[in-house]
Amino acid sequence: MINNLTLEDKSEIEKALDNFAFVWNQKDAEGLVNLFVSDCEFIDIMGQLALGKPNIQKMHVMVFQKMMKEAILQLDILYARAIAKGLALVTGKWSTKGHTDPQNNKLLERAGIIEVVLEKDEGEWKLKMVQNFDFTGMYNNPKAYAIKTLSPTV
Repeated sequence: MINNLTLEDKSEIEKALDNFAFVWNQKDAEGLVNLFVSDCEFIDIMGQLALGKPNIQKMHVMVFQKMMKEAILQLDILYARAIAKGLALVTGKWSTKGHTDPQNNKLLERAGIIEVVLEKDEGEWKLKMVQNFDFTGMYNNPKAYAIKTLSPTV
């Protein structure tokens, strides 16, 4: 459901999130960060915070090469709304299948929730902030969730 957005904005936001899932499924960390504005952040399912494009790319390189190498991401928008001029908040659900643990053991399908703030940057909707949570992982190993921040170097 898209609310308080023009039909054009709705279409462009859906396209931006479709592109996010497509690039993620291609395991293209560089392509992924090209979907973000310059002052962006990403909180992964483990609670790690990556600030800025280089750190978001670094966060994804290893998982794309190992645990998520064969994983397929399905992303569905549940709700979206304008939060300010040129800013939108999207809440969605995601699922992945085909991934492994660090020892290359196959894992069951995982599912969670994702929130994305998008910013209209030079006429194009780009991702500004992504935060997602894995419901299935929490119940399997809650101690694995430790907050870690990857900050830009000054």
